[in-house]
Amino acid sequence: MSDTPRGPNGKVIRVSSDGEEFVSARSEEQMLYTNQHEGKTWTMPFDALDPTDTDDIFGYIQNGETGFNLHVRHFRFNSTVAGYLEILRVTGTAVSGSGVTLVNENENFSADTPAGIFESGVNITGLVDGGKHEFIYLPALVTQNITIAHDIILGKNGAIALNWTSATGILTGTVKFFLHKPTEE
Repeated sequence: MSDTPRGPNGKVIRVSSDGEEFVSARSEEQMLYTNQHEGKTWTMPFDALDPTDTDDIFGYIQNGETGFNLHVRHFRFNSTVAGYLEILRVTGTAVSGSGVTLVNENENFSADTPAGIFESGVNITGLVDGGKHEFIYLPALVTQNITIAHDIILGKNGAIALNWTSATGILTGTVKFFLHKPTEE
């Protein structure tokens, strides 16, 4: 019998002179991994929307997936005038929006689309503001790329809305999100 330390898989474990195991690990960003291996990452485009008044909701995302959380991670927007883009937690039923065709970020899974409601419009109504997740200042005519520090995670039927605080301005941009199975403890 050998005194060589071995792991559960039978492979030799390197040990320091202090008796501590050497460990190596690789970290990979979750959205990148999900896109490469599962094809569950999408872009939601918004093209030249002109909200009609102050505080108009122009985008709506509701997760309809069973067994997956929808993680909203990245925003890229440009406006013809300066203003604030607010990401709101909402309840209710979106009215006056139009369905948006999502773009899968992995061409090998391009036919896959998540279950849910993904809409844009110039004044989506019928929603109740449940609090502000984030607000992003958009200077006039400058494209802003914003990756938020912590994902906005929507469980089944969870929803957010994108609200434009200025009374004018043409908005163009994208929201990137991915699906991920909740961690079971």
